[in-house]
Amino acid sequence: MNPAGDLALIDAFEKIRSFLLETDPGLQATVLAPLQKTAMWAEQPPAEYAEAFLGVVLGIDRQTAAGRRMVREHLRNLRNQPEPSGTGSASEGEPPMPHRALFKTGRREAFLKKNSKVLAESLRRLLPDGNGRFALVDALAGAPTLREAVALLRKMLPLLGGLRAFEFLAQIRYPVVVPDGARQRFYQRVGWVGEVVSAAAHPQEFFEVSERIVHLTGEPLSTVNAVVGLFSGSRDMRTAGGDSAAVCVGRPRCPSCVLKTQCSFYRYRGEPKTNATRAIKTLAVAEQPRTRFETLGPSNLSEIELLALIIRTGAEGKSSLDLAREILARFGSLEALSRAGLGELCQIKGVGRAKAIEIQAALELGRRLQAGGGMAIGAAVRRSGDLFALYRGLLAHEQQESFYLIVLNARNRIQKHFLISRGTLTGSLVHPREVMKAAVKEAAAAIAFIHNHPSGDPDPSEDDREITDRLVQAARLFGIRVLDHVIIGRDNYFSFADHNLLHEG
Repeated sequence: MNPAGDLALIDAFEKIRSFLLETDPGLQATVLAPLQKTAMWAEQPPAEYAEAFLGVVLGIDRQTAAGRRMVREHLRNLRNQPEPSGTGSASEGEPPMPHRALFKTGRREAFLKKNSKVLAESLRRLLPDGNGRFALVDALAGAPTLREAVALLRKMLPLLGGLRAFEFLAQIRYPVVVPDGARQRFYQRVGWVGEVVSAAAHPQEFFEVSERIVHLTGEPLSTVNAVVGLFSGSRDMRTAGGDSAAVCVGRPRCPSCVLKTQCSFYRYRGEPKTNATRAIKTLAVAEQPRTRFETLGPSNLSEIELLALIIRTGAEGKSSLDLAREILARFGSLEALSRAGLGELCQIKGVGRAKAIEIQAALELGRRLQAGGGMAIGAAVRRSGDLFALYRGLLAHEQQESFYLIVLNARNRIQKHFLISRGTLTGSLVHPREVMKAAVKEAAAAIAFIHNHPSGDPDPSEDDREITDRLVQAARLFGIRVLDHVIIGRDNYFSFADHNLLHEG
């Protein structure tokens, strides 16, 4: 999975927003515009925090008038609960306060009965203190990261586990995009994230892409949350947009999708299967993958056709093209397929052990070529994501820090790359004199630096920043442009150029 370029990300977001407003012009007034006018999350009226909490925990949609009435009725009942005692019952001689259940049957009633004390205590924690301060608001305001904010929230309000914590934050207008299955599935299909991660595991890649959209478009996270939620059919947006606006749902409406050309689901499963059950030999000679390979070259074949050439034969009424399509649809991308084990491949009907070994062998050759850097030489570098894509295979799984100098020509094409150091990145290992000696010797028009963090976290250290500044200053003396310094983590990267940290002087 290669990260989407900045322009591609902006274009995709604007396309889905335009599609939503063309499909239902009323969404601007009913959903998007109100998000801009709502008070800041820390300035919500006291009742908003409690109602948002109860609505999320009980699974009640507060976007409807009936839902709001229901939440407020439950809220009144729970606040009439007696103060909790050591035994969990009312004090001696004090009659228990009445609690009228709104539902005689169903899981909600059972949940209320079982957790009424915990709910009542949580609601008390959402009340302001004698000075008008909210402990929850102060805690969230002091959290440096979203991960820590969610951890604090779950500690204070234990019923907000899993996805509920993020849904609560979104309802109080805290800056977050809810990482539900629908939104993550959409991100994965269009290639913005590699996999869907449970909310409890904190899908960092999902949040980073959402933040990039905010940075590039200037839209608040609440708008990004709404637009993506409407397009993907997220549960929290169904009432707002109905089903007419949802396209990238479980069984997506691919013909209506404005992003289908970049979608892996459409590529492998949504395309019309005109030749789905025909054997390769029954196709016209010009349509057969082998002939297309010979006449057009490998770069003009689809991933399905290339995989079909590797597996050679189909099975049980399926051609090799059908089988290739099924394999890629099962795993979602070539990258995911490359991580699959023999057992996983053999679970697909028609893929025996021999075919599975052939597939893995071909993918391993490609991986070794990438790891050796062969794919990088001659490649054009237009943005930071290009460097990440070209060198990820070489560095992402290294157990030591490895620092590379990339030499480029005047057209920003990679001419050579040199391993400058291996080990902890310090000034003693990466010296500007040695780096510039190699760059001058190769008559570099431009250079870039790239190294990895074995921890998986690509954020730069103070040493990273200091060395980058020294290298940029040294390159300036020789009249050589520094395009970027990219730090590769496990599944993501940090670009000094993207963050305007390539200081000259």
